[in-house]
Amino acid sequence: MAENARFHGLDFLRGAMMLLGVVLHVATSFVASPADGGWPLRDAQTTGLAGLVVLAIHAFRMPAFFVLSGFFGALVVSRKGMGAWVGDRARRILFPMAIAWIALFPLIKLAFTYAIRRVEEARGGGEVAVALIGAAMQHPWKDPSPAHLWFLLYLLWFCAAAACAWLALRAVPSARREAIGASGARAVVRWCSGWRSVVAVLALSLASAIPMFAMPSPGIATPRSFAPDVAILLCYGVFFFGGWALASDPRAVDALKRGAWWRVAAGSAALLVAVVLSIAWYVAASQGRAPAEGGMRALLLVTQAVTALAAWLLALGGAGAAERVFTASSRMVRFVVDSSYWVYLVHLPIAIFAVGVFAPWKAHGVVKMSVVIAVTAALSLASYAAARAVLPRRA
Repeated sequence: MAENARFHGLDFLRGAMMLLGVVLHVATSFVASPADGGWPLRDAQTTGLAGLVVLAIHAFRMPAFFVLSGFFGALVVSRKGMGAWVGDRARRILFPMAIAWIALFPLIKLAFTYAIRRVEEARGGGEVAVALIGAAMQHPWKDPSPAHLWFLLYLLWFCAAAACAWLALRAVPSARREAIGASGARAVVRWCSGWRSVVAVLALSLASAIPMFAMPSPGIATPRSFAPDVAILLCYGVFFFGGWALASDPRAVDALKRGAWWRVAAGSAALLVAVVLSIAWYVAASQGRAPAEGGMRALLLVTQAVTALAAWLLALGGAGAAERVFTASSRMVRFVVDSSYWVYLVHLPIAIFAVGVFAPWKAHGVVKMSVVIAVTAALSLASYAAARAVLPRRA
């Protein structure tokens, strides 16, 4: 990879995927389905649009993020070395994750209990939830889970795997190692162009879909514990190391730029099909169909395969399109890139509290959801501006 190569579009896209988390998590509180253990909050004014938003965003957001994370990880290793990258991951992922979790997990629990109580009061059932806040504050770190920070934990697993692979390759003679690297880079470029790119997308989609077949419902499951889920780890690992391979030669990104818009169009069509299939599965499940039934199992397998295809097409198409559009740095690009990590870290308790604050409001679900998204984004960005004013900046 050229020493001076800059990828403003990819940087912007990675930040945008982080910021979409605000939309996703607010929308989840307005989905027109019963609350569950993964997200125990549903506003009184739900909307069918929220479910569509959640299904669509969840299908491509984190896959695209992991592709880009793998790409930039390989880029740093090629320019600064594995040691510098591992140290950077500790500073930018491990330590912030630990500090953020300690500070935010009790706030998330408090936010959920507050919002649930407010929603129940709006429905006339506040006495059921009145004891929740006291219980949350009495045991602030009880029943720990990674919450929305799970992806940082999985990034650390991928970093460890990449470092181990790098160490293993050091045992190979340098001439042989360089020949393997050059051959691999040429192969990546070839398989990003022409008819081979179609075969490559199908192969990557299949590799991602295989672990998805073991998941209990449509889409990629969200981790609920600190212990790695093997199926989720394997699925996102395909995206991460697929992105890593793209950094082997700058011509691979050029090839993605040439085919960007057809990938976006095809990915959007596949996403629409995946959402429709997911809805069909959830409707059938709500009507009492057992997931293990032959028809339900077949529907799930097809849904997972189409979802994986949509994720890869949109990740690669979005990467190429972003590089075509954002050819140079700008104030907007820098703002999205610089603010996205902080906003994602802090937004979740803000989003949940905001749902609680607006719970008594009888507005239409779409209007209410949009207002809560705007308020959450504004407060998260305000906290980012305040943090920039107080915290020392990197040189």
